[in-house]
Amino acid sequence: MSNRFIFFDCMETLIDMTEIPDQRMYALWAFKESGVEKYWDSVEEFMADYLFMRKYLKHKEPFHKEYSLEERLKIVVERKLGSQDPAHNREIVNRLTSSFWNKYVERCYVDPEIKLALNYLQKKGYNMAVISNFLVVGGIQQLLALLNIDHYFQFVLTSVEEGWRKPHPNIYNSGLVRAQCNAQDVVFIGDDYKNDYLAPQELGFKAILYDKQKLYPDAQRIVSFKEIEDYF
Repeated sequence: MSNRFIFFDCMETLIDMTEIPDQRMYALWAFKESGVEKYWDSVEEFMADYLFMRKYLKHKEPFHKEYSLEERLKIVVERKLGSQDPAHNREIVNRLTSSFWNKYVERCYVDPEIKLALNYLQKKGYNMAVISNFLVVGGIQQLLALLNIDHYFQFVLTSVEEGWRKPHPNIYNSGLVRAQCNAQDVVFIGDDYKNDYLAPQELGFKAILYDKQKLYPDAQRIVSFKEIEDYF
């Protein structure tokens, strides 16, 4: 392929985790060892408040608007404690956020074959960027730096900083503005069939699905980053 830019998804594409968290695990990572467990009668009560927040935001318009982890946890805290003491609530939110992030970071890693593929693409002269859904402001940038792959990318654009989640068109279009190119000049690579494959194609991008589970044999796909050289 001859293209000016390659846009990558991040989590479960470039960066993997030793365990993939579901929503219950996200809540537990925030709650346990946070130092603010005393404000809830039990982990089950915290979980109920967390799931309430999830349901509330899922049905809140406009759809695909992004809310940071801090904004989400603020809803959880205010459901329990009310909103009469914003400074106190903010301290609790900060503790929960820090607890979550410490546990998240320590589980992240980059597979060696991905580093080899990025190095190959860089040597071939491709411009690369990261377009990713993420809840922690600056989080993807921090992870890329900690895992020593940040230098491969011209820029990073995340939903929490853009304000819109994939598959909303705004985040893809903002990526094009940053890259100063048209959709037809970009290949999008990611592991999510809707967000990283179908939605980009609808906007005029070329797309390659990172199909680790081999679920979509009819898609233009790679099942390993070793196959990158077949396309570029």
